[in-house]
Amino acid sequence: ILPAAKPVAVPETVVAVCELARQANDKEIRSALPADHVFEASAFCAYLAGMIRRQSVGPISTWTIAYVQAAGEVFAVVFNWGSGDRRWDVSCSRLGDSVWYAGGRFLSSNC
Repeated sequence: ILPAAKPVAVPETVVAVCELARQANDKEIRSALPADHVFEASAFCAYLAGMIRRQSVGPISTWTIAYVQAAGEVFAVVFNWGSGDRRWDVSCSRLGDSVWYAGGRFLSSNC
């Protein structure tokens, strides 16, 4: 994702945070989201950087997913604040058969 990101001026964005009510895979989650739920890589990286700056320590111990497009492909970016080791964990994976468990959250421009 980072190689596809470029510095951008991102306007103030309203992002909805939705809780996953039941276990689901990427296909099930994405089919329930609005068509515009995928973030562009540069805008998402700017959003995430701002979130990390505002909350360098805090209660985001629940993992959160965002679907991000980079180089023509959509990835699942997963992030959380690890309160035990007091650091942010951020990773991404290709979409597939991954199962996300109830109680996790996902970001969308609209839920």
